[in-house]
Amino acid sequence: AQINQIYNEYLWQLNIFGYIAIATSFGSVISASLFSIWIPIFQVLWLFTCLIASVIIVRNMYEELQVVYATTPEQESNSPAAILVAMALAVPGFVYPHIAYILEVKRGILTRETYPREEKCCCCG
Repeated sequence: AQINQIYNEYLWQLNIFGYIAIATSFGSVISASLFSIWIPIFQVLWLFTCLIASVIIVRNMYEELQVVYATTPEQESNSPAAILVAMALAVPGFVYPHIAYILEVKRGILTRETYPREEKCCCCG
C-alpha cells in the first residue's frame, strides 16, 4: 500500500508534464499550419524541460522507494535506469522534426508557396 501511494504521488507530477506536452503538441500542429515557428520552439524547450523534470521526479521516487524497500526486505527494488534511458532516447525523436521544421521555415524553404512541392517530395508523394 505504501509503495502504491509513492507511485501515485509521483505519477500525478509526471502526468502534468505530459498533459502540457500534449497541449503544446496540438499548438505546434496549429502553428505549423500557419507557418509560424514560435509554438514549435516552445515545444522543443518544453520537451527538454519535461526530460529534465522527469529525470528528477523518477530519481526522487526511486530514492523514496529505496527507503520503503529497506524496511521490507521481501520486496525487490528495480533501477529506474531503463525508464530514464527510454525517455532520453524518445525526446530527440520528437525534437528532431520540430527543429527541421523551424530551420526550413526560417531559411524560407518551407512557405505557403513551396508547401505543395515539399509535401510531394517529403511525406505524402
